[in-house]
Amino acid sequence: MLHELPSTFGRTRVALHAVAEHVLAAARYRAEGRIGLRPTAGGFGTPAFGDDEVLRIDGDELVHERAGAVRRAPLTTLAAAAAFAGVPLGAPPVYTPLTPGDPETPLLVDLAAAGILAEWYALGAAVLDDLVAGHPGAAELTLWPEHLDLATSFAAANFGASPGDGAIAEPYLYAGPWDETRRTGQFARRPWGDALTYGELLGATDPRAAAAEFFRTAAAALAP
Repeated sequence: MLHELPSTFGRTRVALHAVAEHVLAAARYRAEGRIGLRPTAGGFGTPAFGDDEVLRIDGDELVHERAGAVRRAPLTTLAAAAAFAGVPLGAPPVYTPLTPGDPETPLLVDLAAAGILAEWYALGAAVLDDLVAGHPGAAELTLWPEHLDLATSFAAANFGASPGDGAIAEPYLYAGPWDETRRTGQFARRPWGDALTYGELLGATDPRAAAAEFFRTAAAALAP
């Protein structure tokens, strides 16, 4: 079930995106040279790394798990988040961050909006897992910190769930071929291909079924 987006959703998304880029991805990159994240209970975070360590966001809190011990801290600033995680603040040097990394700017995270974002990733993971299961050789489903989108790829195309960005302010599903010459028909609706927005899903009788149908139709159209 999807809920109406509160007015606080945009600022909450930006704040959590900053934590993803400058703290979560930084922690994993420092440990093993990788940046990919994944949906977790209440939000998103790193896969286990190092000494069975996980750093994740749960609502408006940062959670650190290591060797069976769990610590929590409220999200206040990037500086405080990095200090809590025990990592230098700053995005890994493998992408250009899309969010400012000012250490003392308050992180304006609304708990209700953060919950809706977590539900969005849960929906995206469910339908994308089903999609990947039907396409052997698809890339591992990953939540990329630089765009905060949950995505996979196969058939020389991208399929994913974005929380919203400068192009579309609300969350949306997307599908699009890498080759620009293939961006015709339904894949000419957006610069990168096709999209199904949160508002369109909100109006559907069964949002999950509508999301699954969007991906199935796109995958069939893009099949070699």
